[in-house]
Amino acid sequence: MKRPINKEKYPGVYHDPDAKKRAGDLYIRFTKTEIAKYGVKEFYNVTRYDGVATPAKAYKRLQYYRGVMERERRNPFEEPTSYEKRLGDAWQEWALVSYRKDWNSEKGKWLYNSHGYTLQTVFNKWVSPFLGKLKVIDVSRHDIQRVMSEMEKAGVSKRGIRNLYNCLNPFFNHLIDEEIVAVNPVERAFRGWKKEKPTGILEILGGRDLFEVLRELYKGFNEFEHPKGRLYTLENRVFALITLMCGRRQGETAQLEVRDIDLANGWVTVRAEINKTKTFWKYPIPEELKEPLQELVKGKKENERVFSTRKRSSYERALVTRMIRKTDPSLSLNGKQLRKAVATALEELGESAVEIDAYILNHAETGSLAHYIQRDFNKGGEMLGKYWGALRSKNKPVS
Repeated sequence: MKRPINKEKYPGVYHDPDAKKRAGDLYIRFTKTEIAKYGVKEFYNVTRYDGVATPAKAYKRLQYYRGVMERERRNPFEEPTSYEKRLGDAWQEWALVSYRKDWNSEKGKWLYNSHGYTLQTVFNKWVSPFLGKLKVIDVSRHDIQRVMSEMEKAGVSKRGIRNLYNCLNPFFNHLIDEEIVAVNPVERAFRGWKKEKPTGILEILGGRDLFEVLRELYKGFNEFEHPKGRLYTLENRVFALITLMCGRRQGETAQLEVRDIDLANGWVTVRAEINKTKTFWKYPIPEELKEPLQELVKGKKENERVFSTRKRSSYERALVTRMIRKTDPSLSLNGKQLRKAVATALEELGESAVEIDAYILNHAETGSLAHYIQRDFNKGGEMLGKYWGALRSKNKPVS
């Protein structure tokens, strides 16, 4: 025989209202206002669908469903639409689809150091605690700026804050494509922040003398017995010195083969297939790199890579940046910016920007003046020779 329910203690909880086949089941009852507003049915069998066996648990379920209706303004028994989803849930679903190549389905987690892993780390640490419970349609630029402010207070670098942009911007662009939101709050939040970010090398160095910094890196990369550990192997130092002394792209340097190194005449050939601009290129070998390069190519076949342990990966792209940090932890300079620093140094030595583009940086944008200048590798060698002299000198260069 079923016990009567205490109506004062558990209002809204009933036994089977029709008292038919399942007379022992417990039901919760919604009000006429809730039925009209959210489209729920009057009675819901919590014993059959939720496995509830006591009036106390049934009343707790009723409170839960009412909480969902109040917070999310929806029928708690229906799947939420994209409009109603919380940012935390919606982002996770989107990330697993967008970065599925970074997801290890066997272990049920992101591949370590993958792009998806990085974004998930940023999301878990900064987005979820502050914005995870907000509906995607309710997130504003002020919410994003609040997270940015918290990151700045915690001492997160500009690059770290930029990861917040990388984490959320493509997600909100996806929502715009799906016509779920009208504007991207991340773009609006970062609009002013990006303007304040220093773009020139001299601004990034924060007032430090450019040649003083370059000479410090030159000295650090050249030391054979370095106290910083195994990062400073011969191969790594030669790789970094080519970026520092010749201003070459790290991706092409990683793919150089033994046949590309002409030690007899002192030139490095960049084949068109490994060059970003898809053009044939040559640049001179600095005197201090001839012996190390000879050692690196010793015993290798013509079509073997010079930098055998260098692969086209995130590690390779980060190598020069890591070496810069080890040499001088106060420098917020990365490998790509080091290439720009070489160009800036040449400008300070009196070379024109157009000639630097044409003879050193190997930019080949159709329509630019540098594109139409005839390639003169000897001219590039002369310009680099002038730069190397300033790099090796202890005195301030005179343009």
